[in-house]
Amino acid sequence: GVQTCALPISPRLLIYMKRFIPYVFLLISSVLSASAYTPDSDGMYAVLDVTYFDPDAWEETTGEIVIQLNYPESPVTVANFVGLATGELPWYDFETQQVRGGPESPAPFYDGLTFHRVVPNFVIQTGSRNGTGNDGPGWQIPNEADPGLNHIGGGVVSMANSSQGETNLNSGGSQFFITMAQ
Repeated sequence: GVQTCALPISPRLLIYMKRFIPYVFLLISSVLSASAYTPDSDGMYAVLDVTYFDPDAWEETTGEIVIQLNYPESPVTVANFVGLATGELPWYDFETQQVRGGPESPAPFYDGLTFHRVVPNFVIQTGSRNGTGNDGPGWQIPNEADPGLNHIGGGVVSMANSSQGETNLNSGGSQFFITMAQ
């Protein structure tokens, strides 16, 4: 069954590049880079700070989830994610019915959200401001399916689309999932 799990997230982005990519650099100019994580390869990484209940220790604890962002294979998706994570991209707040964020007054979209969908041995999903999985940033982005990127096992991240079949293949916006198995 589907479970809700109160794991508030606060994303930070790390950039480890040898090559200069001007569009990405402009987009992430205000990104923080403090993290315990050190990547093995160059690229763009999102580090999600999470708080969760550890049943073994019977206490609340914190940790990191690190996501490598594949800009060359999915530039629109990565730009959208980075813009929402930093708050540099304006987004629509359905609760207040106002546009928030933007370059002049950044408001990070993902801060404080929970993983609203937790299906053991399948996926965990976040990116819903209302915590129910039926909202987003106020727009949709096109799918960027690359044959070299697939769900070969646990730990793969993808944008979530609407669950209404093929008619909504390009319905991603802010929600993403992390696979827990193939």
